[in-house]
Amino acid sequence: MVKVQRNISISAVLMFCALISGCMHPIVAEDWGAPPKNETVLTSDLGPVTIPDEDAVSDIVRVNKIFGQFPWLSFNSDGSDRINGFKCSIYLEGSQSNSKGVFGNGTIVVTMFRLDTGPNGEVATPVFEWMLPPDVAYQFRAKEPTLLGWGYGLRLKWDDNVKVVGSKIAILIKYVRDDGSVVRSSRKVLRVPMTGDAWGHRITKRPRAISHRRLQRNPG
Repeated sequence: MVKVQRNISISAVLMFCALISGCMHPIVAEDWGAPPKNETVLTSDLGPVTIPDEDAVSDIVRVNKIFGQFPWLSFNSDGSDRINGFKCSIYLEGSQSNSKGVFGNGTIVVTMFRLDTGPNGEVATPVFEWMLPPDVAYQFRAKEPTLLGWGYGLRLKWDDNVKVVGSKIAILIKYVRDDGSVVRSSRKVLRVPMTGDAWGHRITKRPRAISHRRLQRNPG
């Protein structure tokens, strides 16, 4: 019996995802709008985290993201199904990683945009941003590799004053390397349902969230 080894790349899986669900969309501008007024810098509950240098790759060249069919989360303690977060997986590719996910030693930045229809077409307004410095991103690392390699499982909450329920949104993920270079993903377009019962899906309630502090930027 001949045993055939399959080599599945992240790019191949994402291309298949694009064909069946239209999950890949081009970025229309480098920064895609002005910075959001709401920014959350996630901080660690575990104190300083020492990241083994041998586990991190500095030359990240591509950011891939994967969303499930129903990625919504509820961090509420009142028993409601009000959605105020989402989950996704991120796979970073290094220049020598053979299209497999690796861990990085830079900062992951996730920006959420609300998509509206303007007189000249679609308008993307940034409404919330999460920044995951290396010590926090470390806590989101997968414990085991998948066929796509090593990845991060993110579970992110937006503030209660961010009104996107029922709206069309886009998620853009950036990776800031330790040399200052920025690598961007394509955007993921979603529509936030009114409640977790929409479409007959049940959301994950009150997932464990890493504590955070909120930074307010001045308008303009």
